Amino acid sequence: MTEAPNPGRSFPLPPKLRDALRALTNPFVLGALGVAVVLGVVGTLGVQGIASTSRHATAAHATKPKPTPAEKKVYAPLFPKTATVKDAEAQLDEIGLTYQVVAVEDGTPSPAWYVTDATPSGENVSPGTRVTLTAHAPASVPNLVGSTIAQAEKTAQAAGISLDVSGFGDDWKIDSQDIPPGTALAPGTLVGLEASEPPQFDTYRVTGNGTAGVITYSTGGTGSSQASGVRLPWSFQVPAGSGFLYVSAQDGSGTSITCTITGPDGSVIATNTATGRYSIAQCNG
Repeated sequence: MTEAPNPGRSFPLPPKLRDALRALTNPFVLGALGVAVVLGVVGTLGVQGIASTSRHATAAHATKPKPTPAEKKVYAPLFPKTATVKDAEAQLDEIGLTYQVVAVEDGTPSPAWYVTDATPSGENVSPGTRVTLTAHAPASVPNLVGSTIAQAEKTAQAAGISLDVSGFGDDWKIDSQDIPPGTALAPGTLVGLEASEPPQFDTYRVTGNGTAGVITYSTGGTGSSQASGVRLPWSFQVPAGSGFLYVSAQDGSGTSITCTITGPDGSVIATNTATGRYSIAQCNG
């Protein structure tokens, strides 16, 4: 029968094992081992940290893009209406832009032509950009004095100029212009005009199938006049509103004679017809 182990029973350790355990429990040995372990751990972590930092720094340096220098721009100018081709070319040469000149109408543009458009203009562009200059021959100012406003507008449009008119009605007369006729201008330049309302007239008319022996008529106010042996038709104008209107006509060689008075707007103020040799027609208003 096997005997059960006794828990309280001790077994002697071999001599070498016992000496080793004593050495490990020595305070000086334990201290030295602790320092060595700590230094080993710190050293390992330090080396890993330095290596990691170095790797990150190298990666960051490798992926950082180099800055690209910004392209220098120049301003393509806007040209005033008075700028000639010569003026525009000199300005573009000075800022380093190239150009080409095209004509609005047939013909070869000259330096004295005016620039009516530039593309591009009024913006920043790259040096050396080509600017297209559209040019127009100078406009010659016509003589507009004496024409009506309606006539002046048609003439100015054909000449390539613009008008600034002081006046209202199409039938008003041009009294003066601020730029002399024959002056060369940039197309579209404004020419100032002074216009006034044309004078208004009442009109006498005498018609018939022969001649008038005698025509008697008022000339405004208290004045009067007379004409003899007049070939028909006959007419005469007096300023509107100048006073009593009167015309009398005697037949000279026909069989019928008619007098008529009309106002400035063409409306009939008075009319009368007489028949028979030497008959007399009278009108007043």
